[in-house]
Amino acid sequence: MYINLISIFCIFVTFIGLAFITLIMELNFYNKLKEGINNTFSTGTIVSYYNNKIHNFDGDKIAILNNGKTDILMLEDKDVNLKTYVYVKDGAIYEYVTQLSEGFVYGRGNKVFEVEDVDIKRKNKLIEVIVKTKEDKKKKSYIYLSGEDAIK
Repeated sequence: MYINLISIFCIFVTFIGLAFITLIMELNFYNKLKEGINNTFSTGTIVSYYNNKIHNFDGDKIAILNNGKTDILMLEDKDVNLKTYVYVKDGAIYEYVTQLSEGFVYGRGNKVFEVEDVDIKRKNKLIEVIVKTKEDKKKKSYIYLSGEDAIK
């Protein structure tokens, strides 16, 4: 009689233990999946932001500046008499819009995205954007400019 009760109790404990192990494994899988989706979304969104900004200004003046701290994407639109500067400061991308006659002021603008760093390089009509997120993930994008005087 006691052997039957002990056997049933052992089976019950084994079942509970396996259920607990399965739950821990599923939570680990869920956390990795969630992290992967967040990383893909955040870097993909930032890369798309830069691609769209550059393509919207393709044909106008597009320049890559460097103030010693960060790469600055300068987009000039003579039709509306505005310049847009996109740069990284304190772990975030900022967008600063000003009149054509005004210059760039580091620290001004609206915070757009959280990011660790963005490197922007150009060679002729090809712009390379490398986004590095806070999770230490990197994503590259290449943008070809089709405008005649796109980069000056």
